[in-house]
Amino acid sequence: MDARAAELLKIGVYAPIGLAALCTEKVLPVLRDEAMNIRQQVPAARFIGKKASDQVSAQLRTRCAASEEQLQNLAALAVSAVTKLAGERPSPHKGGAAAAPNCDTGTKPAPSTVAGPDLDLVAIEGYNNLSSPQVIALLDGLTESELDEVAAFESSHRRRRTILNRIAQLRNP
Repeated sequence: MDARAAELLKIGVYAPIGLAALCTEKVLPVLRDEAMNIRQQVPAARFIGKKASDQVSAQLRTRCAASEEQLQNLAALAVSAVTKLAGERPSPHKGGAAAAPNCDTGTKPAPSTVAGPDLDLVAIEGYNNLSSPQVIALLDGLTESELDEVAAFESSHRRRRTILNRIAQLRNP
């Protein structure tokens, strides 16, 4: 075999085999150790990610609930302002010309907290079927005794803060 063929044999066969043996000796143990470290860190990373996700979800729920209440208040104030500008008291009867729009968010109270028809208010007909914004729109035209009746009824039944807060605002202008 001539020198050139021997050189090609070294470069083409022996060098790759030697490199593979070196990798097996030196590189694979290091990679194996790194893989073990990563496997040990995965549960901790999952735990931290879950906690972060739970915290963000809780904050979003809190902010959405606060925003929903603010939107309900704004809708009620808008209805109230429109009825004041029109110069007429909205009709508490269904189908009335100035009836407040249904701005309910779809959340209904538990059946046990809703008063039956025999416990309906005298001040506002059909009170049990009205959403918070609809009730708030009707509060502006009520007398002090009617406001007392609505406040007592709401406090003892559904306890909607938006309605109770609006009654407090009307009593203390």
